[in-house]
Amino acid sequence: MLNNAIHHQAQTAAQQSAIRLMAYADAVWPDGQMLEFVIEQVLNEAVTFSVNARRVLDATKTTNVVQQSDWDKDIGKPIESETDLRRCLNAIIHAHELQVIVSRAIRTKFAHGPNVQTRGLLANTDRYSNLHIDLFGLAWSFMTMPRQMKMQ
Repeated sequence: MLNNAIHHQAQTAAQQSAIRLMAYADAVWPDGQMLEFVIEQVLNEAVTFSVNARRVLDATKTTNVVQQSDWDKDIGKPIESETDLRRCLNAIIHAHELQVIVSRAIRTKFAHGPNVQTRGLLANTDRYSNLHIDLFGLAWSFMTMPRQMKMQ
């Protein structure tokens, strides 16, 4: 029973983090001090999400495909993102360097200064170099997994 309670808690925590990651990815931010705070929050949330989401994947023996957002196409810079959810999670968990990718926002929200969005993560591990992870796609992939997950 304890094992199931731990997995249920991990699933709930991963879902909560996924919602926050999707919100961060969709929001427009002013460049500057506030963006530094947002980047710190995105990194913390991504690690929390990854640890809990991987625990769920391990318990359910499932995975999903990460679909790349259309944002990169909109700004004219095609970036090839990782599509394996488990590989994305492992890269975030084991990263010795993890950066938030920020780019010019498609829409303007703030009149003064550049408007930016957090688009993804760039992870470097012992196994992966410059692995691009689509932030919204990562969270969406987990949230759209079948809900009838049976814990093993």
